Amino acid sequence: MDHFVILANVLTFCYVFIQGRFYWHWVRFLEEENIAKKVKAPPVNWTVIVPARNEAAHISDTLDSLKNQGAEVIVVNDHSTDATASIVSKREDVSLLELPSNQSGKKAALSYAIATARGEWIATIDADVIASTNWLASLDEARKADTIAVAGPVMLSPTKTWFERWQALDFCGMMLITAASLRIGDFAMGNGANLAFSKKAFNEVGGYQNPSGKGSASGDDMVLLGKVLKKFPEQIAFAKTPEAIVLTPPQADVKSFIQQRWRWSAKTGLNQQPSLTLTLGLVWAFHVGLIAGIPLMVLGLADNQSLFTAWGGKIIVDYVLLQVASRHFEHEEVVLWNYPLQSFVHALYVAGIGTLALLPFEFEWKGRKARR
Repeated sequence: MDHFVILANVLTFCYVFIQGRFYWHWVRFLEEENIAKKVKAPPVNWTVIVPARNEAAHISDTLDSLKNQGAEVIVVNDHSTDATASIVSKREDVSLLELPSNQSGKKAALSYAIATARGEWIATIDADVIASTNWLASLDEARKADTIAVAGPVMLSPTKTWFERWQALDFCGMMLITAASLRIGDFAMGNGANLAFSKKAFNEVGGYQNPSGKGSASGDDMVLLGKVLKKFPEQIAFAKTPEAIVLTPPQADVKSFIQQRWRWSAKTGLNQQPSLTLTLGLVWAFHVGLIAGIPLMVLGLADNQSLFTAWGGKIIVDYVLLQVASRHFEHEEVVLWNYPLQSFVHALYVAGIGTLALLPFEFEWKGRKARR
């Protein structure tokens, strides 16, 4: 029992330290941005790339939001089986590329379009998101003289049900952690639905090709940013302004949510950043302990005080972090009075998806079967 108590307390300390560290760097990040501005980067030409597969329901709204961004817009059709290509082909403000028959997947679509893009800088955005009027200008504003890449925030909208608001709260936390991790500089995070980078730097690091030779249906953002961080330390920025936010719809049900997050978890197999692997491992182990501790406590096999301390630590430190994040990203409505329930669902999600990520099962994405 003593060994379990020690392990539980160590994991609790690690989790509180990790979240507290993210919070501290987020606060410092905002203070530094407000106090001093680095030398602004010179103007560049932009290309916005939209990889699309079976997005007929969303693609028109996405392209409408890109109309007046002042950039070349390229849509890459990844062998859609719906009317996506037909809808795009009727627009005069967009270039449509068809991915060759011997290629498939998001990374292949992005790479194919980048090779033909005229812009010096590339911005990637998903085919089901909505960009604000000043989205691209906000990403450009975040570029400084030495910046190689810019990560932007992704939020959910609309959020009508409890489950959708819970997803939105989770996104708020992920965006704060993304910004803080870039400031820390020991690992890089980002979301391919809102990411910008120099085309020259993209080619210099070998694009989306994973150094380990592994492939995945996802992970374009993690692979690229990890390589950029290694070759160009401290040259990745985060666009913190609310105008840099892009909005993506939440998952409608638990099954589609699990499929999405399971696909995201496949990125861990591509990770080449040891500090990120350690952080993810500690966070997963802490949450597994939280969930496993409940039945063990009922059976009298767990130390009640350690379990209550762990849950209390998670609820407090997460709430502080999420309150700050949701206020900054103008999503305060997602921090609800029943936060302890949200915290339990979050612990169940982290423990469950983290465990699934370790198993060699198939998941479904846009009508395709893929293996992590």
